Amino acid sequence: MLFRERYHRLPSGMTDPTEQRKTVTRAFDTLQAEGFGVSCDPDLLDASPQYEGTQEVNLGDRLGRLARSIQGSTHTAEAVAALSEVTAPEDGVLQCVVEVLGTTADW
Repeated sequence: MLFRERYHRLPSGMTDPTEQRKTVTRAFDTLQAEGFGVSCDPDLLDASPQYEGTQEVNLGDRLGRLARSIQGSTHTAEAVAALSEVTAPEDGVLQCVVEVLGTTADW
């Protein structure tokens, strides 16, 4: 049997509805910004003004959003999650910047 659809679940310990909506919205927006086709029940998305119509178009916007995410963190795990996007060894922002600088130096 082939599965053409994937779905993801929130951690079972995440029981606060507000936290759930923010997490789903962040994941939804990030996947869309990266070009993935995603669908989601609108009731699961956070409709607060900071999320309405936000499409990250450039790296500066993405980094600014990460900084705001860290600033608004209420738990260490939230800050670590944002930092991991920057420092991920294979596809993090830091590694990409290193590649850009290395390529520029070679050029």
